[in-house]
Amino acid sequence: MGVITMEANKLAEIFIKASPTVVDIRKIRIEPGQADYGYITSLYAFIIPVKGEAKFIFNDIPYHLNPGKVIHAGPNIKVNKRVVGDSIWEYYLIHYSLKNTALEDDFVEIPYELTIGRNIKVLEMLKSMNKAWRISDPISSLKVQSLFYNLLYEIFKSHHDQAKEEDRWIVEEAMNYIHAYYMEPITLKDLAKRYDLDKNRFSRLFNRYAGARPMNYLISYRMKRASELLLTSNFSVREVSENVGYTNVSYFTKLFKKYNGQLPSTYRRKFYETL
Repeated sequence: MGVITMEANKLAEIFIKASPTVVDIRKIRIEPGQADYGYITSLYAFIIPVKGEAKFIFNDIPYHLNPGKVIHAGPNIKVNKRVVGDSIWEYYLIHYSLKNTALEDDFVEIPYELTIGRNIKVLEMLKSMNKAWRISDPISSLKVQSLFYNLLYEIFKSHHDQAKEEDRWIVEEAMNYIHAYYMEPITLKDLAKRYDLDKNRFSRLFNRYAGARPMNYLISYRMKRASELLLTSNFSVREVSENVGYTNVSYFTKLFKKYNGQLPSTYRRKFYETL
């Protein structure tokens, strides 16, 4: 099993209902090369790196933690961790409890990773929370709780925004792939596999940003290239068909007529008649 991620809106919904309460916050510094093996977590926690890099293994699932990532973990999880590289590893550790314990089943027991990028707001909130936590009076406790909710909002929103950027990149890269390899056999399954997505999710994602389903986009692009070849080359219709990825010329001809309203030979002839 690989690294687990969670959808930001789903997380926000769960946390709103659960009413989490901070029970501890601390900033931790670990020297290069240090390791800690085999301890078991007892509370829900966020691990938020601010400097350096470390490798965590939660229940045999490895995670590489560095600034820009956040890990959430629950209780009763076996943890091994080791600092990677020559830099001190610094991170904030926030433990919290659930006021609404009836929702404990909604909290994923397997640790999950959130990508937030370099977020200055998150760092400033962590500093303020840590400072207020040390004062230990009711007003400061209220401030910590308020900052915690603001922190959750910023983490979930940043994770959501990062996911959208990644989705957009996937679609742009898939479009570039189609433009480069349209003449090769391409299936929806092949495209989805390139980005480690199932076919339905990839198709919805592609349609959201490209305005067409992947295979419709591929056919449309092939027909565009076929039109160009018919008007700029001496290729036969069969050769044009093969050059845009179709070995069956009859099928190509039907598709071309569907997209251009004319048979390939008619499309070429009418163009030259207008010259």
